[in-house]
Amino acid sequence: MTSSQPRLNDINDHGLAVGLGYVPDPLGAYQTALFWSDATGLIDANSLLRPDSGWTLVSASEINEGGKFTGFGMFNGQLMAYRPDPVPEPSTWALMGLGAAGLWFLRRRNRNI
Repeated sequence: MTSSQPRLNDINDHGLAVGLGYVPDPLGAYQTALFWSDATGLIDANSLLRPDSGWTLVSASEINEGGKFTGFGMFNGQLMAYRPDPVPEPSTWALMGLGAAGLWFLRRRNRNI
């Protein structure tokens, strides 16, 4: 694809779409993955990633009903397939740990009664 027109590859039942397109750059246009929704319009899908993820998304192929999409991207200089998944916040892990500790405590307490 060498035209500047974006190409959307898939759309889900919620109206979210993904594809690829070219972004102008002083050194020449480069290909990037695209994401579209009513709320955001057409944006570079890389803007949805954490800046320290190490990924550069090149294309987006399919999107499921949950809004997760797949495609190809560069990671550590190698082209590979991706499917980004949300990473739980550290506070989520802390709450899960406290909940597990509480259950363990209640279980031990009930044994001693």
